[in-house]
Amino acid sequence: MTTAQITLAQLRLLVLNSGRTIPCPIDEVILIGRGDAAGGIFPEVDLTQDNGYMAGVSRRHARIIRRGDEFYLEDLESMNGTFLNRKRLPPHTPTPFEGGDEIRLGNMVLRVIMDELS
Repeated sequence: MTTAQITLAQLRLLVLNSGRTIPCPIDEVILIGRGDAAGGIFPEVDLTQDNGYMAGVSRRHARIIRRGDEFYLEDLESMNGTFLNRKRLPPHTPTPFEGGDEIRLGNMVLRVIMDELS
């Protein structure tokens, strides 16, 4: 009997608008948006410093859901939409994505980078 080897991927997002690379935590749910201390919103991927407000990123724009080594992108009823490879996602519909894919939040464009952890 053999045991399957489980490899986790380290997810990073390259913000094409600013050139910044954001390492994502290894959590089951990762909120993407803009921080708002007064409103108690502290996203794991905070695009405030990348001019997120001007690019049309909502405070609670989208989230990434990790299920093992698979990742899903879900729009959270954002004002300016969430796009995966130029296709608009319907709200609250987790959609699988992989390394190399393009995520657009309003006018903010992110490239997905996945590195296998050993």
